Amino acid sequence: MCSPTNWASSGPLIGYRSWDPRPTAGTQGLTPTTWNVTVTGWGAEQIQNRFARQSKRGMRPLDFQMWLAMRTIGEASARIRSNDVGKLREFIFGPNFQLAGFKGGAFSYRPWDHQLRQPIVLSSPAAMVAASPNAAFLHQTNPLDTLGFDKPESECKFPSQ
Repeated sequence: MCSPTNWASSGPLIGYRSWDPRPTAGTQGLTPTTWNVTVTGWGAEQIQNRFARQSKRGMRPLDFQMWLAMRTIGEASARIRSNDVGKLREFIFGPNFQLAGFKGGAFSYRPWDHQLRQPIVLSSPAAMVAASPNAAFLHQTNPLDTLGFDKPESECKFPSQ
């Protein structure tokens, strides 16, 4: 039998762990974000632990975004074995660049507006619930393009260099 303490700590999960889809009353809100300390799958626990040891706190979205920026440059440099800015830019925004980002699947950059394609974490303060896009959302070229404006709808175009 569960103690009252166990029931209280499972409150944040009730709304996302029910068998039948129906409204539930929970104790926490669900938030979309680029990163949350509750992300532990796909090897993320390792980066979370390394960051916590170094910084004495959990990794926040801004920390993750800065890590991705540095990882992008490092990964591209290692793959093409060059530090030439033009070659790096061409590779990063080209069709062959992929970046592992601890949220399942490969990240990449959209060639038309240079936005990073990455899953969005849906979480409460106590638990990660999902990473979108969900498998049911199909796209003709990249499932991550189901998030935000796709190329035909986007008015944002990155200038040619």
